Amino acid sequence: MAAVDSVVIVGGGISGLALAIGLARANIQVQVLERSTDGNVLGIGMALQAPALRALDALGILEQCQATAFAHEVSTQFALDGTVIGSQRMPLPGQLGIQRKAFHRLLLNEAHRVGVTVRFGTSVVSATQTESTVTLVLADKERVECDLVVGADGAHSAMRKTLLDSDLVPEFTGQATWRIGVPRPPEVLGMCTVVGGPLSVGINPVTESEAYIFVVQNVAEPSHISQTELLRRLPRLLGDYGGLIRDLVTTVTDPDAIVYRPLESLMMPTPWYRGRAVLIGDAAHTTTPHMAAGALIAIQDAVALVDELVRNTSGETALQAFMARRYQRCKLLVEACRQVGEWQKAGRVRTPEAGRLQAEVMAALASPL
Repeated sequence: MAAVDSVVIVGGGISGLALAIGLARANIQVQVLERSTDGNVLGIGMALQAPALRALDALGILEQCQATAFAHEVSTQFALDGTVIGSQRMPLPGQLGIQRKAFHRLLLNEAHRVGVTVRFGTSVVSATQTESTVTLVLADKERVECDLVVGADGAHSAMRKTLLDSDLVPEFTGQATWRIGVPRPPEVLGMCTVVGGPLSVGINPVTESEAYIFVVQNVAEPSHISQTELLRRLPRLLGDYGGLIRDLVTTVTDPDAIVYRPLESLMMPTPWYRGRAVLIGDAAHTTTPHMAAGALIAIQDAVALVDELVRNTSGETALQAFMARRYQRCKLLVEACRQVGEWQKAGRVRTPEAGRLQAEVMAALASPL
């Protein structure tokens, strides 16, 4: 007998939908409450590394993901002028590139298929717990009861305060990321990175015909920049870069092909739960993209929480076991990404020490969940 019979997940992003799929497959009643009215997500693309693929396989959706994504065959390194200076064959499927919207649509479709109720345009204003239930009051005054409520509503989580009474918010790190949608050059068969130069720059292919350039830039303030201004700044931003980067920048004419986001970071202290309420994903640990593993740890959260809720008969025991499995790993990634960002701000871009740190962290994330 599982620890809970019914779960309400607040937030319909990666962690929330992944959790909903896993719970439904375990025959636990689940519904997702999503504040947005249409479920649209902002973003160009993302990378899913091998540990993320194993987690998706545990949820039963790896094959659908592979059919939608681009399998990376080769990892390539370029010099600043575009000259190839190294490449490595990758095991298949070792890493996938995928459009963020396509990945979200895949998760949403699978959630519907396995019987998850997803309600859009719905927000929670309060939560009251008893020994056996949680009662949520929605913005329209509707009351919803469940055995467990999960806050999976992202970096700027409202559930962080509602469920755990925490005032913690993500901290601006002094950097920003650009993702620029471009055509996939035929020779780009996997993740490409530029070694040298003032910025962290690379290319991630996400379909047979599409890719994106990713850039991490040092910035003084987390300012909003209009799409028109982003397009105007792009050639100057990457003006020092030759080869494929130079050629691809000339193809960008649509301002909406650019997503710019100041980087933020947060690591909630343990525990991430109180009674019958728990946080997962970015609500608990907001990381920067320096190791391309934010989605990975969000999906792993979902797999671990489903596992513990199914194998334990007590909610308290299940949540304690969940924390024991997730806290140190997530903390390792969040802190390592902050360290890499600090090195980059000091002008040490793609240094051997950053490579060693990334290898250490990815080895930890790849160990049995």
